[in-house]
Amino acid sequence: MPLLEVDALCKSYDGSAGAATLAIENISFNVERGEFVALVGPSGCGKTTLLMCIAGLAAPSGGRVAVKSQLVDRPPPDLVLVFQEYNRSLFAWRSVLGNVLFGLEAKGRGGKAADERARRLIGLVGLEGFERHYPWQLSGGMQQRVAIARALAYEPEVLLMDEPFGSVDAMTRLELEDALLAIWKELGTTILLVTHDIEEAIYLSDRVHVLARRPSRVVETVAIPLPRPRHQVTTRAEPSFMELRNRIYRRIADAG
Repeated sequence: MPLLEVDALCKSYDGSAGAATLAIENISFNVERGEFVALVGPSGCGKTTLLMCIAGLAAPSGGRVAVKSQLVDRPPPDLVLVFQEYNRSLFAWRSVLGNVLFGLEAKGRGGKAADERARRLIGLVGLEGFERHYPWQLSGGMQQRVAIARALAYEPEVLLMDEPFGSVDAMTRLELEDALLAIWKELGTTILLVTHDIEEAIYLSDRVHVLARRPSRVVETVAIPLPRPRHQVTTRAEPSFMELRNRIYRRIADAG
């Protein structure tokens, strides 16, 4: 069975004078264990709303979401969502180590083993030596690394990421993409990423689900056959990479 199932999901919001806005219309897809899957689409197409429904933070108006065949009607214990606004999600009064330990404390784990795991994750995201620093002492990219490490400390089976690199500069974004791929390879976590960056989706993922403008729906699923490991320069320079980019771009434009 797929690890994550989204089946005929719909979401609408009540408006003024009883009018309703349909944000998501009949979206279905599965994510297999260990996959890296991306969702792309234009701004305002409902990508974040879709993630909120998958995470159990918003109730769908129709359809269903299941993790390990269990219906999601509240935040499931095997799933964690990393937001774009990392500076609001970190605890300013906790150090880097303290923030990452929070993910372990939430699962009732403490002591030496928890400390060792937190330090290992801090090393995996490239922040070894910054354990005693506080979020306000770090750059934006470093703060996002802390947020990712804290999410992974919870040991989720599914990691949802909502535009996680959208608030950092271009070079930091590329570095974070490569750090995420290294972590994914090391830990084998299943990842579902929402991004508006078509090239980022292609570079990171195994499959890309292309969403239309509101009401959002999947208009095409594109397999990404690019070999791994991938490299920011050589992979993006391959003709097949540009063909995939142009295909997805045209699909979004046509569905707009």
